[in-house]
Amino acid sequence: MPPNSRLATVGIAALAACATHAPVVPGRQLPLADVRRPIVGAWVLEFRVDSVAGPPRGDRVGYVAGSGVTVRGRLEVQDAVIPSDVPAYRDGLLQADVVVDFTPGLGRQVGCFDPGPGSIYVEVQTRIHRFTIGFTPDAPDCGLWALGVYYGDSLIGTWSELSRAGNQSHGRFRMIRRPWAMLGCLTRPCSGRALLPG
Repeated sequence: MPPNSRLATVGIAALAACATHAPVVPGRQLPLADVRRPIVGAWVLEFRVDSVAGPPRGDRVGYVAGSGVTVRGRLEVQDAVIPSDVPAYRDGLLQADVVVDFTPGLGRQVGCFDPGPGSIYVEVQTRIHRFTIGFTPDAPDCGLWALGVYYGDSLIGTWSELSRAGNQSHGRFRMIRRPWAMLGCLTRPCSGRALLPG
């Protein structure tokens, strides 16, 4: 399960076995007062590979140092809510386009993660401005999740690659907002120095 007790409450066991991008169904517009609205827009993604699964320690997953490489990607979140029949996603998913390649840091792509158009799961704890983001909401026990605190122009926290055997990799995570969001970050290179070392 995700690396946080709050994430562990997400009921994802009833979902499909691995994430693929289904055709995007037109959804309703995200209400102006919805607590998820701050996530709408274009972002630069940064994932630092701090640790990866190693030899088991008893009945628990063991971890070793990761490559320390920061991989960068792009995310564009629309103000469109995609309905879901999954109880854990009763408020719907947000239409999104995610582009990131973990190969430079992991030597492979994250399991069950299929870059491109689709949807993401977003949960907000408004009291502490903490966002939970499921980049692979169609995957029950694998894929890419992140948890971070919202600071207006950035989201800072941690990410994890889930699997049946436990988290396979994780590290530090940042999302940096692009001020020209409506121009389409995904249609051009997102330049600029990485905020995470590596």
